[in-house]
Amino acid sequence: MINKFETLQEAAKKESEYEADKLLAQIKNRYRFAWWESLDPYVIFENQLREQVLLVSFGRLMEAADLVLGRQVLAHEFYKPEELLEELYQITIKLCKG
Repeated sequence: MINKFETLQEAAKKESEYEADKLLAQIKNRYRFAWWESLDPYVIFENQLREQVLLVSFGRLMEAADLVLGRQVLAHEFYKPEELLEELYQITIKLCKG
Protein backbone atom coordinates (compact mmCIF):
# COMPACT_ATOMS: atom_id res chain seq x y z
CA MET A 1 0.00 0.00 0.00
CA ILE A 2 1.25 3.49 -0.87
CA ASN A 3 1.83 5.78 2.06
CA LYS A 4 -0.03 8.95 1.05
CA PHE A 5 2.06 11.11 3.39
CA GLU A 6 5.30 9.99 1.74
CA THR A 7 3.81 10.59 -1.69
CA LEU A 8 2.69 14.10 -0.72
CA GLN A 9 6.03 14.76 0.93
CA GLU A 10 7.89 13.67 -2.22
CA ALA A 11 5.61 15.84 -4.36
CA ALA A 12 6.23 18.84 -2.10
CA LYS A 13 9.98 18.22 -2.23
CA LYS A 14 9.93 18.05 -6.04
CA GLU A 15 7.87 21.25 -6.21
CA SER A 16 10.30 22.96 -3.83
CA GLU A 17 13.29 21.80 -5.91
CA TYR A 18 11.56 23.00 -9.07
CA GLU A 19 10.94 26.43 -7.53
CA ALA A 20 14.56 26.64 -6.33
CA ASP A 21 15.84 25.72 -9.81
CA LYS A 22 13.51 28.29 -11.36
CA LEU A 23 14.75 31.01 -8.99
CA LEU A 24 18.37 30.08 -9.65
CA ALA A 25 17.78 30.30 -13.40
CA GLN A 26 16.23 33.76 -12.97
CA ILE A 27 19.23 34.93 -10.96
CA LYS A 28 21.71 33.59 -13.50
CA ASN A 29 19.78 35.21 -16.37
CA ARG A 30 20.56 38.65 -14.90
CA TYR A 31 24.18 38.25 -15.96
CA ARG A 32 25.61 38.57 -19.46
CA PHE A 33 28.66 36.52 -18.47
CA ALA A 34 28.45 33.20 -16.61
CA TRP A 35 31.09 34.21 -14.05
CA TRP A 36 30.24 31.20 -11.82
CA GLU A 37 31.78 28.97 -14.52
CA SER A 38 35.03 30.96 -14.62
CA LEU A 39 38.36 29.46 -13.60
CA ASP A 40 39.66 32.90 -12.59
CA PRO A 41 39.60 33.24 -8.77
CA TYR A 42 39.35 37.05 -9.03
CA VAL A 43 36.21 36.76 -11.14
CA ILE A 44 34.66 34.20 -8.79
CA PHE A 45 35.59 36.09 -5.63
CA GLU A 46 34.44 39.58 -6.61
CA ASN A 47 31.23 38.54 -8.34
CA GLN A 48 30.11 36.11 -5.67
CA LEU A 49 30.63 38.73 -2.97
CA ARG A 50 28.25 41.00 -4.90
CA GLU A 51 25.60 38.26 -5.26
CA GLN A 52 23.41 37.34 -2.27
CA VAL A 53 22.66 33.86 -3.60
CA LEU A 54 25.58 31.43 -3.60
CA LEU A 55 26.20 30.48 -7.25
CA VAL A 56 29.45 28.58 -6.61
CA SER A 57 30.19 26.10 -3.86
CA PHE A 58 31.31 27.66 -0.62
CA GLY A 59 34.54 25.67 -0.84
CA ARG A 60 35.27 27.16 -4.25
CA LEU A 61 34.55 30.65 -2.93
CA MET A 62 36.88 30.15 0.04
CA GLU A 63 39.65 28.86 -2.22
CA ALA A 64 39.24 31.88 -4.50
CA ALA A 65 39.28 34.23 -1.50
CA ASP A 66 42.50 32.73 -0.15
CA LEU A 67 44.20 33.07 -3.55
CA VAL A 68 42.98 36.58 -4.24
CA LEU A 69 43.68 38.07 -0.82
CA GLY A 70 46.87 36.08 -0.27
CA ARG A 71 45.81 34.87 3.15
CA GLN A 72 43.49 32.39 4.79
CA VAL A 73 39.99 33.83 4.82
CA LEU A 74 37.83 32.50 7.64
CA ALA A 75 34.22 31.47 7.03
CA HIS A 76 32.75 34.09 9.36
CA GLU A 77 34.36 36.86 7.29
CA PHE A 78 31.82 36.21 4.52
CA TYR A 79 29.10 37.68 6.75
CA LYS A 80 30.61 41.07 5.88
CA PRO A 81 31.30 40.87 2.13
CA GLU A 82 31.76 44.63 1.91
CA GLU A 83 34.88 44.35 4.10
CA LEU A 84 36.33 41.63 1.88
CA LEU A 85 35.62 43.76 -1.20
CA GLU A 86 37.34 46.72 0.44
CA GLU A 87 40.37 44.54 1.14
CA LEU A 88 40.38 43.45 -2.51
CA TYR A 89 40.21 47.07 -3.68
CA GLN A 90 43.09 48.07 -1.40
CA ILE A 91 45.22 45.26 -2.85
CA THR A 92 44.28 46.33 -6.37
CA ILE A 93 45.24 49.96 -5.67
CA LYS A 94 48.62 48.88 -4.30
CA LEU A 95 49.26 46.71 -7.35
CA CYS A 96 48.32 49.52 -9.73
CA LYS A 97 50.62 51.99 -8.00
CA GLY A 98 53.46 49.50 -8.26
